[in-house]
Amino acid sequence: MLVVLILFIILVIGLIRLKFEFYYTGSSGVNIKLKILFFKFVLYPRTRAKKKLKSCNVKAEQSNEKKHKNSGRKKRNIFKSIRIAKVFIEPIPNLLKFLNKGFNILRFNVNINISGADAKDIAINYARVCGVFSTVFAYIFSVCKFEKKDVKIKPDFIGERSFVNIFLQASIGIGRLVIGVTMYLFTVIFKIILISLKGNL
Repeated sequence: MLVVLILFIILVIGLIRLKFEFYYTGSSGVNIKLKILFFKFVLYPRTRAKKKLKSCNVKAEQSNEKKHKNSGRKKRNIFKSIRIAKVFIEPIPNLLKFLNKGFNILRFNVNINISGADAKDIAINYARVCGVFSTVFAYIFSVCKFEKKDVKIKPDFIGERSFVNIFLQASIGIGRLVIGVTMYLFTVIFKIILISLKGNL
């Protein structure tokens, strides 16, 4: 009975979906929120308490000596850092492919307003922006699933200000997220063990 209850709880948790909200405006900047059921968390921007800086007196000659001693270590460690970074980066495409199957974009709104010094300048800027974003949006729309999308790129011959507003609301199942991250971590750990056994770490 206990096993059945545990499996039921795991199943229910796996069906819960995480909701992400990304909002960007030129005036307020970036805002990122996370929703789990009735709970909402602000991921960015986060208010941090100001930390008091401790005063310290360090001589310039001592700091230069330390830098000189540590320069040789940094040169030896840079190759190790590159190998480690490669281990973490290589499995990311497989992780994204796995997560993409359960990743749904609920809303995607983009509003780009283009102005300029005169009509010619506005037309040139508008053509450049359309050339860049049309390729980007075509790729995104072919890869991701969208429930609602609204993309507007318009020239503004009356106003004097260009702006970009982006709103993205997406969701993913907790179960798929946990499985994907677990597979990713096992892959990374396995590769690190292999490299360490070969003596390249």
